[in-house]
Amino acid sequence: MANENEKELAKVRTGDKDQKKKSALAAAKAKQNQNQNKTTIKEYFRGVRVEMKKVVWPTPRELMAYTWTVLFTCFAFGFLFWVTDALLMQGLKMALGFEFS
Repeated sequence: MANENEKELAKVRTGDKDQKKKSALAAAKAKQNQNQNKTTIKEYFRGVRVEMKKVVWPTPRELMAYTWTVLFTCFAFGFLFWVTDALLMQGLKMALGFEFS
């Protein structure tokens, strides 16, 4: 009986050690992963430089074409909104029969 108790006690002690080892190992892995996710400012800017080399910049001719496209689109929508506003205002004047200032 005493021998069985010693075996049980040995199992408990071994189990405690294994559990402590497992939790210490898990904590070490978590800390290692946390450290791997951290980057220094130098590494960050190095990564930015690498990514900026991948950018395909437009030629001056393409840039001018894009600029004119944006300006024309803004003008067209502005004109469309102005016409829509004027027509709606005219319709309200006729429907309600008085002037808005």
